Amino acid sequence: MKFSISVIFLVSAVFLFAQEDEYYDADAVPPVENVHQVVGLLNIQKNIEADYLRALYATYQKIRQEEIQTLETLNNAYFEADTILAGRIYAEREDSVKSVLERIDSIEAKLVRQIAEIKQIRDRIAETRNRIAHYETKIAEILASKRAGPDDVSGTWLVSLMPLKITGEMQLFQNGIMVTGSYTLSGGWRGNVMGYVAGGKLILERYDAQLGHAGQFVLAVSSDGLNMTGRWQNYDLSIGPSGGQFDAKKLKHQ
Repeated sequence: MKFSISVIFLVSAVFLFAQEDEYYDADAVPPVENVHQVVGLLNIQKNIEADYLRALYATYQKIRQEEIQTLETLNNAYFEADTILAGRIYAEREDSVKSVLERIDSIEAKLVRQIAEIKQIRDRIAETRNRIAHYETKIAEILASKRAGPDDVSGTWLVSLMPLKITGEMQLFQNGIMVTGSYTLSGGWRGNVMGYVAGGKLILERYDAQLGHAGQFVLAVSSDGLNMTGRWQNYDLSIGPSGGQFDAKKLKHQ
């Protein structure tokens, strides 16, 4: 489970497979200290998705063939029913027409199920392709960040979340591109954050002591390294707005 949580964090909050009520414990997550480890984990996840995509394609082809066979069977049943109803052949028993019509109903129901299943698989294929593209983008961003040499965001930050008018402090520690920390906010909210610098942005996942995996911060650091601005996102819409403006100012006495 420890490795699973680490992998989930690294591939960003867009794809969350962890339990949403699970509170993040910094001591439970093995440290990932260099770009190659991060990229390696992302590549593992991307390859898992690629294998899943190939399996989806195979399933899609199989069900499509079954759908074609069902259509052929249905056309034959239609032809038989049309022939009987038009009087071109004699039905020896009255219930023979009923039998054909019941068979048509059964085949049509089967076809409807197959069409619905095909649509589901098509949707899954599209979602999986999007996830693979997302991993590829993240890998490129992280490698670009390594070349750019990201600023160190370690320190204490005074933060403000609008329009909630929530303020507080956030303590960050940066090691390479990896960032961990904790926060205390007005209203009694507290917890941990974990993230990384990628593509000129600081991306943090929020793990709240009360709410669990509660949201995400996507921030840009100013050129002097003393301010951050961006957006916060709330995963649980039942407790308030979905997101808003995030501002942070670094304390200079550090």
